[in-house]
Order: sequence, then structure tokens, then C-alpha cells
Amino acid sequence: MNYKLAHPIPVKPGDKGAGVHTELEFGRLKAKHLKLFPEKIFSAADDVDMSMSPVEFFPIIAGLSNVELVSIEELDFEDLIPIVNLVTEYMGKFLPRSLETGTN
Repeated sequence: MNYKLAHPIPVKPGDKGAGVHTELEFGRLKAKHLKLFPEKIFSAADDVDMSMSPVEFFPIIAGLSNVELVSIEELDFEDLIPIVNLVTEYMGKFLPRSLETGTN
């Protein structure tokens, strides 16, 4: 799954390539990515607030796209919100509870 950035972000030290990122390519969700999620996501309790702030998505976006966190922090807000929605929809296919509604 790919997302073409409306506002390219600079490649930071540690990232692959040079210049700017014009697109984020998201890999498959793997076991290693689970450690990037807030602990509350794995709660079975009905009274746990499952909502996540956009900032909580930064490490998840970085991990899935294989882009350094410092580069993800440079995302324009116009790109951030659609990326968060895209990642939320993608994760919802694999996680037991919806991140948007907090229900199964």
C-alpha cells in the first residue's frame, strides 16, 4: 500500500535514498510492529479508551513505511491525517478491536 505525499519530506540520516520522500510505501503488518502500539490497544476491557492521538501513530507510520521517525515528524498536516486514516483502516483488518470505535 502506497501513499503519494502532497508535500514531500526531507530524507533524514538513517533513511534510505537521498533528497526527499515523495511517497510512503507501507509494508505488511508484522509481529515486530506490535511493540510500536500503545499498550491500551491490546486491552480486552470494555472501558478502555481505544482512541489514539496522531502523535501515537508516528512510530507506527515510521515502522510500517521503513522511514526514520525524524522524517515522519516532518509530515505536513495535509498528509498526516489521510495517512493516519489509511493506517487505521489497514490495522483494523488485523487487530481484534477497531481503533476508530473501540469495539470489535
